[in-house]
Amino acid sequence: MAHQHHVQPGVEVPLPGPQPHVQEPVIVVVPSKPVVPIEPFDPSEGPLSEWISLFNEKCRTLGYQPEPADGEHNDRRAYFLSSIGRRGYSVLTKACRPDNPISKTIPQLGELLRETFEPRGRAAAHEYEFSIRLQRPNEKAIDYLNELQELASKCDFGQFLERALVQRLRAGVRDPQIRRKLLAEAQLTSR
Repeated sequence: MAHQHHVQPGVEVPLPGPQPHVQEPVIVVVPSKPVVPIEPFDPSEGPLSEWISLFNEKCRTLGYQPEPADGEHNDRRAYFLSSIGRRGYSVLTKACRPDNPISKTIPQLGELLRETFEPRGRAAAHEYEFSIRLQRPNEKAIDYLNELQELASKCDFGQFLERALVQRLRAGVRDPQIRRKLLAEAQLTSR
């Protein structure tokens, strides 16, 4: 019969049994809140900022407190590291050397991930792709708008996002009636 260990949540405990030879002891941190997994970050499915927003919403739902300002270990950071996925964790492990990712705050970890998955030059490439995107033949206007919104989410438009979308839609839509309507609305709102 297997041995059952009762562990208090939030307490560090050594793993039972023989351990591989490592310079530091192997420690398991048992979070004090239930761990409900979210999909690991996948750069092909969207920007890191969306994943971090989803992570923050999940933390609010689960009642995880914001990270303490002193940078001490906390459940939220442990949840972040256990949720980011193998690829993200590997990136963080390499970027944090000689430290361990658990020693960094979530904003620091997010910045390290951004440097790998969203290099500054990529924003310019996405903005260029957005700026030349025209509605394709037989593409519905709503599908064109959805595609523009997807492209814009990868750009760094900040507070000018809506304006950039309207301008690109006006310039790229194929239907002259829709274009005239967008231009007429622009004249009404600029008065």
